[in-house]
Amino acid sequence: CPGEGEHKIMDFIRAERAKEGYDPNTRHCMYGLDADLIMLGMCSHEPHFSLLREEVKFTRPSKPGGRKKKAKKTESNTICFHLLHLSILREYLSWEFIKVKDSIKFDYDMERIIDDWVLMGFLIGNDFIPRLPNMHIHDDALPLLYKTYMDVLPTLDG
Repeated sequence: CPGEGEHKIMDFIRAERAKEGYDPNTRHCMYGLDADLIMLGMCSHEPHFSLLREEVKFTRPSKPGGRKKKAKKTESNTICFHLLHLSILREYLSWEFIKVKDSIKFDYDMERIIDDWVLMGFLIGNDFIPRLPNMHIHDDALPLLYKTYMDVLPTLDG
């Protein structure tokens, strides 16, 4: 069946989660370099989801139009891996957005906040959609979106 591997894995996780008797303490770990894996993992709302990534190092050309410098090899040719526990990201997001809890007219639901956070991430672009004009990650687009979100959310009805 065609499609990207990570989406097939997410379909499997959703199917397992829908089964009767699913253990909510099931742990998931996905390997890959795609930036959208963080968003997919967060959208799963699974409490025990981790991502494993290789460290990718880029070098800059020595002069405009020049060739990229090769990264120096370490003597051991070691590959550095990073493990991101999405539960920690969820906790940090909770600290970031708890500020709106007392100012909204509806029940505070961190799962809905996470869905909104994922949408805000997509507004600055990803592998599938271009970013909105004037929304570049290097121009502090995310802090601007977060502030705007926290300013506007209390004016909404849920």
